[in-house]
Amino acid sequence: MKKGFTLIEVVVAVALLAMVIAFSSLIFKVSIETRRTAGANAEIMQKLRAITNQLNRDFAGLRKDSPIFIKFWHSGNPLDDPNRYDHIMFFADGDFQSTQLYSGTPKKVPATSGTPVVGNVARICYTHQMIPEVSSQKILARRQHILTADQSVVN
Repeated sequence: MKKGFTLIEVVVAVALLAMVIAFSSLIFKVSIETRRTAGANAEIMQKLRAITNQLNRDFAGLRKDSPIFIKFWHSGNPLDDPNRYDHIMFFADGDFQSTQLYSGTPKKVPATSGTPVVGNVARICYTHQMIPEVSSQKILARRQHILTADQSVVN
C-alpha cells in the first residue's frame, strides 16, 4: 500500500491555505491604511504645532502700550455674501525677519534678491483668506510688517 494524500485532504489543505492568504492580505491592507492615516495625522499635528508656536510667540511679544485692532467685516452686503473676513491686528516685540522681499513697483512684485528686513517690532495681522480655487474654503493668514529704522529698505 502506497502512502499519500487523498484528493479531499489536498482540497482541504488548499482551501485552508487560501483562507490564510486572504486573511493575511486583509491584515496587510489594514496595516498599510493605518500607517497612512497615522502619517497624515502626524503631519497635521506638526502643522498645528507650528501654527500654535507662532501664535504663542506673537502673543507673548504683544506690546501693552499699543492698541489691538479687531475688525469683523464682510466683503459686501452680509445678506448677499455670508463670508466674513475677520482681522486681529497688534504690535509685538520679537526678532522679526522678512521671508519675502518686494520691489518698489506699485504692484509690490516679489523681488528676486536683496537683503532681508530685520527688526524687533512688527505689526502682526491675522485674518481669513479665501483660497481662489475653492471659493468656500478659508485659511488663516498671517502678515507681518516689520518696523525698522533702516533707510535702505524704504521704497
